Amino acid sequence: MRNKNFYNIVVALFLSLLAVVGGYGMFEYKVRSDLREHYEANATPIFFRNEPLNLGVRLSPMEKYFGWDKTRKNSDVGPLKINTNIDTLFVDRDGKVVFYASASTNNVGLLSDKSYTIERSASTPEHRIVMLGDSMTGGTTANRHWVDLVEDILNDPEIHPQLGTDKIVKIYNVGIPGAGFPSFWRLYDQVGRKFDPDTVILNYIRSDFPRTNTSAAMGQLRDIDRMLAQAVEHVDKLKNEDVRFIVTVMPLYQDMHPDIYPYTLSKRLKELTDINEFYFMREQLPWQQWDKESLKSWYNLPWDGHMSVRGGTIYAREMARLIAEREFGVELVFPGVLAVEQERFDLYESVLGLYGAEELKVGGWTFKIKDMQALRNAITQEYIKGKELNWELYGIKKLLGEDILYTNIPPNAELERAFHELDLGTIPAQKGFLQMTCIKGDRKGYKLSSPSCYHGYIIYVGNADDDISELAVN
Repeated sequence: MRNKNFYNIVVALFLSLLAVVGGYGMFEYKVRSDLREHYEANATPIFFRNEPLNLGVRLSPMEKYFGWDKTRKNSDVGPLKINTNIDTLFVDRDGKVVFYASASTNNVGLLSDKSYTIERSASTPEHRIVMLGDSMTGGTTANRHWVDLVEDILNDPEIHPQLGTDKIVKIYNVGIPGAGFPSFWRLYDQVGRKFDPDTVILNYIRSDFPRTNTSAAMGQLRDIDRMLAQAVEHVDKLKNEDVRFIVTVMPLYQDMHPDIYPYTLSKRLKELTDINEFYFMREQLPWQQWDKESLKSWYNLPWDGHMSVRGGTIYAREMARLIAEREFGVELVFPGVLAVEQERFDLYESVLGLYGAEELKVGGWTFKIKDMQALRNAITQEYIKGKELNWELYGIKKLLGEDILYTNIPPNAELERAFHELDLGTIPAQKGFLQMTCIKGDRKGYKLSSPSCYHGYIIYVGNADDDISELAVN
């Protein structure tokens, strides 16, 4: 009898355990199904680019593979490769091209369509301005650089006589993608001062405060006081240079809608550095004349948060107004839309006409909707397969209230960049490499289906003849 009771208890416990395990298994399956559905529904556009924008002379294995180490030369002045076109293209979930831009670097490795000279002109007096900033200043997702347009406006035959000077205005774009306050100082110290400027303008956005421009913790500060102290330290260095120094805060779309962003850190920065010429450009711009949806056209939304050619053209005019007022003591009077501005507005409209075509040839590439749909589906399914093979218990994390998505990189993980080769279908003479961020470890795991690798549909395209499976960049 006792043995029978013991047997019944064991059976009951086993069945209970089986029920718990089975129940949890079903819950785990449901959580993973939800994660799959969320990922498939919210996957970002495919982001094609032909240039990795490595700073300095260090080349990635991908660049050497494409032969870019032989065709792209570095500059002794700026941090980017010289005379290089940077093509960027977004393809949405339906395989349609929804955004295209081709930016360029110039003869000294800076983001401009103008050639720069270090020496001042012996025959023409110049008023030189160095513009510092991040990718909102030195951008790669607009077909024209707005900093160039500021120079064009101030030298325009309709505008320049108002300045009351015989000096030609020269503006040097020393804005670099990803820059933060430590980089602003280094860019001026190592690059900007070479141009012997009369004035330095720091044109930054609020997102620059956390950036340390180091690899530690992905280069981001989280403590507000440390962010502010870092900004004060490097702005003070710029302020103490023997050159006029102006600060402008460039607005993001989110600084105007849905709410007016308070700029708390920037106001504290202004107080602590005691800079009189500190301007919030949102107050200078005519944004309140535009409704919420129309204002989005100032930016590359929803695909990219940087200013569009339209927005850059509007911003350039207001920057020109500010420079004229602060540098030359005049309030500009515009006779209407200048020819140099209209050319940019027309360009903005013409590029919009490219989008949504069944087949599109841009930047030497040919894109067909059906091939882009197949490419996206292949990337998505391979990536999800890797995440679903992960032994992590997503159900437990869900029960603990943790934020779990297939795109979430574990916090404080040591990360490494890697590339996975892709078949681009209609571009047989080209190779494509999907950029990934992987948790550092065994390189055998550096592939699209690895649970430790993450990606944002960023694909680099270039000519290549050989076959490789993956590349890693330490």
